[in-house]
Amino acid sequence: METPIRPGSFHNEEARKTLASILNLLQKDRALGERALRLWAAMHGLDPEEALALARSGEAEAPTSQEAPPS
Repeated sequence: METPIRPGSFHNEEARKTLASILNLLQKDRALGERALRLWAAMHGLDPEEALALARSGEAEAPTSQEAPPS
């Protein structure tokens, strides 16, 4: 069994590919894409808006809720 991806470890290529697939799905079938995004975000401890922003930005790492914002 594979270890789940945690926020902060989005350097994982599989996570980036999955988010890219979800973005494509959002363009083709918005309702289904939103459902997939919500499920994916829940699996990884993110809220859907965070996951969508991460997917659109193409960032290598996701911010974690414990990290303080840069000053």
